[in-house]
Amino acid sequence: MSNKYNHKYNPRPHDRTAIEFLLTHQHAGLLLVPGLGKTAITLYSFKFLKDLGELDKMFIIAPLRVCHLVWPREAAKWEQFRGLSVGVLHGKDKEQVLSEDHDIYVINPEGLRWFMGYAKNFFKSGKWMLTCDESTLFKNSRSQRFKNVKKLLGWFTKRLILTGTPAPNGLINLWSQMYILDKGEALGKFVTQFRNKYFYPSGFMGYAYKLQPGGDKAIYSATKENLLYMGAEHLDLPELTHNYMPVELPVAARKIYAAMKDEFITGLPDGGKSVAVNGAVVYGKLRQIANGGVYDEEGKAVLIHNAKTAALQELGDSLDGTPLMVFYEFNHDLKRLREVYPDAPHLGSGVSTSATADIQDKWNNNEIPLLLLHPAAAGHGLNLQESDCRAICWYSIPWDLEYYDQAIKRVHRSGVGNAVVCHHLVAEDTIDEKIVKVLAGKGSVQQALLNELKK
Repeated sequence: MSNKYNHKYNPRPHDRTAIEFLLTHQHAGLLLVPGLGKTAITLYSFKFLKDLGELDKMFIIAPLRVCHLVWPREAAKWEQFRGLSVGVLHGKDKEQVLSEDHDIYVINPEGLRWFMGYAKNFFKSGKWMLTCDESTLFKNSRSQRFKNVKKLLGWFTKRLILTGTPAPNGLINLWSQMYILDKGEALGKFVTQFRNKYFYPSGFMGYAYKLQPGGDKAIYSATKENLLYMGAEHLDLPELTHNYMPVELPVAARKIYAAMKDEFITGLPDGGKSVAVNGAVVYGKLRQIANGGVYDEEGKAVLIHNAKTAALQELGDSLDGTPLMVFYEFNHDLKRLREVYPDAPHLGSGVSTSATADIQDKWNNNEIPLLLLHPAAAGHGLNLQESDCRAICWYSIPWDLEYYDQAIKRVHRSGVGNAVVCHHLVAEDTIDEKIVKVLAGKGSVQQALLNELKK
């Protein structure tokens, strides 16, 4: 990371709007699409309030890669922030960092479990600001990470949430994110109150929830005061084209798929079996088979077909050397991809922070022609838009809109000169086709919320 402060932060009109919102709201949520500079906006606002004596320190909870690769680099990048020191509470030196005097401390949600024993003494003096970067990490109100952050809320005089996808899988996930801001003032003190007021039980055994008539409008109205949304209209974005590439499964693979779908059990090419104990597991198995492999009863990955891999190779050949970003989901997907692209680096589980930084730099220098990414690793905190890449391919299409949306925006960002094409390898007459439709439905729910917040 460079220590040269040769960039002066000059807030753009939308930056100034967001900064004013933060300065005039004690508890605020910034819902900014990637590329609008939420990190610099937050640093500017914090330093302004710190210089006024209204704040002393900031505590940031963010995805691990964001902790290491975003906040320290942004603080060092801009001339105005040169006086802010950032300590990362992760790794073997985290206790040493905790004892040091920093202006900003960053930690990942899983690190909170370790941190809770130190919190009382750590926060006992000074005026603190809490920033939850990618607040959808706390969308599950039953998760331990949310329970941990809930215990800390009283220590902060100012609280901020940052995200571009506040309701990635429906408005039901909004309660815990808003609770971090206002401790239940807008949507109720308890998630059960929220559900009973705006939803009704639906689905198998009532474990799903549907909005009551007018429930969405009521939620928009209740949350609008403390949320600011800024969308792509503030960006000079290139054209984004979605290309759906049909992939025909071989006859043998189709039989395996049909058996799993109809009977919850199927024989495999190696003589083994794959069994699904319930409908939810069946969906996962069907997704795997559509991609080309599946885990058997012993957890071993078994090859079913290479139809998607062949389609990807055809796509790569047609791009004639232009960088291509490929998203996979299952480990056996990665294994098949590695067999045809042995030199392609990947970003996903097991890749260290230092290796991630090296891959990121090489990608942005156009030294990598094809990059394999898991959407959970690529969704937040990676700066991958400086390469000449204008093509994305979904080898495996995810259910989760947040993964899907954020991953695409690693490339589809302001400043990219040419049109971006997002390719999808869709196995015909399989669950792939349903996922594409479901993603579009989830997107409409989220966009409705964001449209309301703009008014």
